[in-house]
Amino acid sequence: MRHNESDFNSPQGWHPGLLREIVLATASKLSHHGIPLPPLDFYEAVADRGEEIIIEAIAEAIAASHDDTDTVIANIRVARRFLERFGDDLFLATEETDDLLLARLAAYLALEGSDGYNEIRYQCAWGAQGSPDWGTLWGVKQKIRDFTPAFVLKVCMKGDFRWLGVECHAPNRVLPEDINTRVRARTMIVSGIPVLAFSPADVEKDASACVEEIGCALSVLAQELLAMHGLESRPRLDFRPRGERSLDD
Repeated sequence: MRHNESDFNSPQGWHPGLLREIVLATASKLSHHGIPLPPLDFYEAVADRGEEIIIEAIAEAIAASHDDTDTVIANIRVARRFLERFGDDLFLATEETDDLLLARLAAYLALEGSDGYNEIRYQCAWGAQGSPDWGTLWGVKQKIRDFTPAFVLKVCMKGDFRWLGVECHAPNRVLPEDINTRVRARTMIVSGIPVLAFSPADVEKDASACVEEIGCALSVLAQELLAMHGLESRPRLDFRPRGERSLDD
């Protein structure tokens, strides 16, 4: 297993097309190592979306008022994350999945993953780097209690946490259009942990939409932690099956 040392991320300043170069170089390296990965046009789409996010972040930072330093700093961090970490995170997460289908979802978790409050952060050395005071970590094929889901996400706040598992081999189902209802319909409880179950067709059709649903579930868990610390009210909606709560509650 490689370390999070940059082989693909440019230390130079950003210019249009730089992230595309990083992503395609990463895909080429993965292919060279014989790691299963989606076709090149998938990574071209990932690169294009990443470029859009960077451009939007830079534009928001420029448009912010002089005294709105929080907006400026937040958007600079978004751009820097892509330029400094995205290539390595993409390589390492894809290497860990060792699976064409999981590689798709891993790419979009790295690209667009959010818990509603923070961008989620990939952790390759799971458990070795500690947990943040406030934020969400995600990893690939990590054991929780007595099972190992395809992806595991840990929402953290000041020593408290919530778990979420994700699987990608559920049967095809016709689910509701409303995202909150759809997420609830996908969720099962395994050993006290909520697990979102996507079908292979879901991931192949629109991995970005799958990540949006994951973010919907994470936002509930994050708000629960905020409520536990007296910073927000408890979430009005719950994605977990009625009558079932996680063992973290």
